[in-house]
Amino acid sequence: MSNVVINSYTSFPSGLTYPDSLGTSGNLDVEASVTLDTTNEKLGSGCIDGNGDNCHNDSVDVLGSGSWNKYSFGGWIRPATTAGQYAIVLSANDGNTNNFQAIQTRADGKFQVTCGDNSTQVGLNTAATYSTDTWYLVIVVYDGTESGTDRLKCSVNGSFSGTAGGTPATSYSIGTKTFLFEQANSGQPVFTGLLDGLFFMNTIITQTQINALYASGSGALLPDVITDTTGIKLYFDCESIASSTLTNNAVPTWWTEN
Repeated sequence: MSNVVINSYTSFPSGLTYPDSLGTSGNLDVEASVTLDTTNEKLGSGCIDGNGDNCHNDSVDVLGSGSWNKYSFGGWIRPATTAGQYAIVLSANDGNTNNFQAIQTRADGKFQVTCGDNSTQVGLNTAATYSTDTWYLVIVVYDGTESGTDRLKCSVNGSFSGTAGGTPATSYSIGTKTFLFEQANSGQPVFTGLLDGLFFMNTIITQTQINALYASGSGALLPDVITDTTGIKLYFDCESIASSTLTNNAVPTWWTEN
């Protein structure tokens, strides 16, 4: 009798199919200057360094169609500079200003998050500020079932910080394209720094789960914290860049035989 081994967040065995929205359809094309850093990682054995260029998927609708009334996204961010920086770290959008959800860094040393579309786009600047060459766990939580500004929140190192500048809509269509290190507008800088353990999910991450991910700065891997993985659409553990690709590891727990 063969042994059954449970493997979290591994690729499916060859020959099996799985829903596009849960698997490698979310892979990102890596630009030449996006590199793997195996010295300064926050988790595991690697992180990614944007080094002034972007990393993207501009063709696959990995996040699905229709409207979402809840989502959470974020990860570990280590900015390399503040001066003159107003740059997108992680975003989901349609390539224009529609359906735009993002985390950005500001030149004043704060994180900024945005959710919305052309008709209702709401921003939030954190009260917490960042220092260069320091890791921060930044997580955006949008809940359209909440009231007023509570629909959009941002957690920095386990604590919610700042207040939304308006009331988000009760639901949003999520953009089909995913970017890391994206230029906000023509002529503006690209985020410089390191990223690790990035995710996008269509469910609400709880305070308990955020605490576990942060763990007083020691960090925990997403698969060890989120027991129901069905809502995770994108998860980049940033452990490798293979064939100019950053792999989406958001696949369900599966079994293999040995």
